[in-house]
Amino acid sequence: MIEATERLLARGSAYADLTIEQIAREAGQSRTSFYFLFSDKRELLEAAAGELTDFVAGAAERWLADPDGDRAALEDALLTLAHGFIEHAPLLRAVVETSTY
Repeated sequence: MIEATERLLARGSAYADLTIEQIAREAGQSRTSFYFLFSDKRELLEAAAGELTDFVAGAAERWLADPDGDRAALEDALLTLAHGFIEHAPLLRAVVETSTY
């Protein structure tokens, strides 16, 4: 459901305008399946944001785990983060969009 939401957002939909029916259809599932996983769109977005947080922590951990603060490890972590932010830009926009309400 999260990937389906991200695909819809990448096509230009605003998160507020997405319906659960659209999300479920894009995922090839039913509305019932959506509600089996999430109680509402807010909970879906929280789960997606949690995945992004785990991604960021994982990328940073590789650098932070190096006691010598190796420059190559830092560069690798920053490149990983940059690519991840580009890949998940639609989802990040939805998080920013919803942070205002």
